[in-house]
Amino acid sequence: MRRVRESWWARRTLLGRGVTWAIAALVAVGSPTSVAQAQPKSTLTVALGADLVSVDPHKLVSGIDHSFFANVFESLFANDARGNLVPALAESVSVSADGLVHDFKLRPNVKWHNGDAFTADDVRFSWQRSIDPEIKNPRASVVAAKIRDVEIVDPLRVRLHLKQPDASLHENMVTYFYLAPKKLIERVGNDEFGKAPVGTGPFRFVERKPREFTRLAAFEGHWGRVPKVAEVVLKVVADDQTRMAQIQTGESDIVTSVPLVFGSRMQGARDFTIIRVPSFGNAFMVINNRGNNPDLKKPDVRRALNMAINRETLAKALTFGFATLHESPCTPGMIGCDVKFTDPYKYDPAAARALLTKAGFDFNRPIKVVGPATGRVTQGKETVEGIAQFLNAAGVKTTIEILEYGTWATTAFAKEKNPEIDLYLLAAPDANRDSGPRQLRTLKTGEAMSFYSDASLDQELTKLGTMPTLAAYEEQSRKVFRLIHQQSAMIPLWAYDSIYAVRSNVKYEPFRYITWPILWYAEKAPK
Repeated sequence: MRRVRESWWARRTLLGRGVTWAIAALVAVGSPTSVAQAQPKSTLTVALGADLVSVDPHKLVSGIDHSFFANVFESLFANDARGNLVPALAESVSVSADGLVHDFKLRPNVKWHNGDAFTADDVRFSWQRSIDPEIKNPRASVVAAKIRDVEIVDPLRVRLHLKQPDASLHENMVTYFYLAPKKLIERVGNDEFGKAPVGTGPFRFVERKPREFTRLAAFEGHWGRVPKVAEVVLKVVADDQTRMAQIQTGESDIVTSVPLVFGSRMQGARDFTIIRVPSFGNAFMVINNRGNNPDLKKPDVRRALNMAINRETLAKALTFGFATLHESPCTPGMIGCDVKFTDPYKYDPAAARALLTKAGFDFNRPIKVVGPATGRVTQGKETVEGIAQFLNAAGVKTTIEILEYGTWATTAFAKEKNPEIDLYLLAAPDANRDSGPRQLRTLKTGEAMSFYSDASLDQELTKLGTMPTLAAYEEQSRKVFRLIHQQSAMIPLWAYDSIYAVRSNVKYEPFRYITWPILWYAEKAPK
């Protein structure tokens, strides 16, 4: 899988070339068999570990929201089930030699769920709405803010004029540049659209009852993928044992966020199957060096905290082998993650305590460790407790606060971060091999999820979005990772596998490297 993606990136040094990258509509996101017009008959019930936070594609708050967006909305590009980048609402694109102009040919005969035609006006409108300060789009910096203008050439052609070259623009469009309907939103307004969102995806919105469920229906007017189920119910089942009980009884057809202990013990079940796929679902502790604890402003203190934690032991105890350990501030296989360090963090509690003492650390002041309850975030509570135990063993006092998922997400995205929080467990997935957007939003000063601030790191993160070629982007990524390591700006942990439980009468293949369910091809036979 990684070989496929690497060969694609190697082929696609878009910037600095004046060539056209065009892919036939036939291979856009499937194959001829994926668009068979079989009449959908069944209702597919999918149990989620937490509720959606937002159903407005330009107000994306959390990875859980993609469970909705990836099925209801689309972008110019998509990822297929193997992680390859393929066309979606764009049929082709050509890029100017200087990398500043991206000329898109849009797919014809695409309809919004309300019957309106998709046109170039919707692309320009989506860009303008994404960067509108009133919308407060927390992901605007990834794609939309890098665009200087969207020029409408004709109803099915747009030119994106960038402020500066960006080698990862198309890759990041998949999840950070969902398109929304201009005519509808201008008619009903943002608030009403947020209550009844309309996209172009294979499923259309039907109803939502917060904290209980969101109901979708097959969109039979889709341009390429009419689903083989009539309905999807995204059901909120926060309790792990209840979710697993529902897969056993058949009350749910697919269970997401399968607890690792259940995944390891239930692989031989009769009526359902445990499916695991690799993901870039990162878990790491962010360090608040902007808060009330002056010790966390010291790099040696932050390094000592890293040295105090036995990540390998913790990973074995909590993930049961369903994860990839982070040896650096990134997931193996990502762009630039082949960086080597001469001074890796080694578990050594005695050395950690000595370094803390040398740095003048206040051992009488507890470190406050905050994280989410187990559910949507796998082993969230247990990870926080394990981190605290290792810190205690090195002489660091701790207090723990476990937050309900919605509160945890809201706290992470609060414009003014709580100064009393010292360490904050984040589960922040990367949607593709480019970790730049996640590094930006979790480490750059003032960004959506960042508790951290350092001018030199800000500068290098900003440069990351200006690289003209893949080779330059890879090297700049390595530079960023080296600087994060040097500053001990975070405590890297691991990347979880995505684990699903699927009933035996359901055909479902999770997408590789994606941590949310994409249900385009799911099928359900009668019991």
